[in-house]
Amino acid sequence: MGRWTLTLLLLGLVISVSSKADRLNCFVSHTLLRSYYHELHLQMEQPYRLSVINEVVSENEMRRFHKLTLQSEAPFGSIEVTLAFPKESRARQLPVLLVLGGFDTGQRTVELVETRDDVVLVGYEYPGLNYFHQGDLEKMVESMTLVPLQIASLFKWLSEQSWAISERVQTLGVSLGALYLPISQRVLKIQGQQPFATIFAFGGGDFGAILGAELRGHADAATIERAVSLARGLTYLVDPRTHLPCLPQGHYLTLSALRDEIFPEESRKIFEELTPQTNEVIRFDETHIHPQKSEMIREVSLVISDWLRRLQTL
Repeated sequence: MGRWTLTLLLLGLVISVSSKADRLNCFVSHTLLRSYYHELHLQMEQPYRLSVINEVVSENEMRRFHKLTLQSEAPFGSIEVTLAFPKESRARQLPVLLVLGGFDTGQRTVELVETRDDVVLVGYEYPGLNYFHQGDLEKMVESMTLVPLQIASLFKWLSEQSWAISERVQTLGVSLGALYLPISQRVLKIQGQQPFATIFAFGGGDFGAILGAELRGHADAATIERAVSLARGLTYLVDPRTHLPCLPQGHYLTLSALRDEIFPEESRKIFEELTPQTNEVIRFDETHIHPQKSEMIREVSLVISDWLRRLQTL
């Protein structure tokens, strides 16, 4: 067990049982993030400058797609994204929606999203997705801590583009993306950046609760309790429940499925209870969202689109 793994485990355990957790959490997690990135020779306080090193353009009947490879001087590697423009969008500025999807990413993600209004959709592709499939918890955590720096740098790059309304860059995290988004928003806050609006869709917090629900019926209570404590310690730095209470006030929307079979109720409620008080909550009488559930995706897309449209008039 590495030094950082042990540190996270011990601090996560202490905070999870502390009566002063709310006061400790934001300070400790900020300090840990800063120290962690410093040890990796990565900067957290400022976004990295990005430049396009490859671009592939395609289109369908509705949208024009630009698949980009963005490079920076950071050692976290290149960033792969797909931009989806309305076909008739040339020579005008548009709002931007940065989408962190589930295991379908990039162009596949933005092809699934419907919108009522013209907007540039940005599909982000995660590094290290294979660690989730392999169940490698330590590597998964390491991968998740690199994503926020990529997202923060990408957010800055998007806000500087001539086709973007800089004050209308918004973020959407769906399923796996909802797990990544709180820590990414935390880094944005540290850098002085903030999305116009944020949507957390069909995610869950508290990796310990998620593991506990999976183990129920397969292990005794004492074993489950130890596994839950271990998971909470190991994942403290990336867990949504660590970062949601530390986010700034803003426009937040949380979407959840009442019959979600992936995230237990205890886990889903993390987003409803810990997101800043400006959070609006909509619950669907559905199971977990999935790329094959086209009707649900369409309904959710239009709910999001209507909510964003309403914010434009405030």
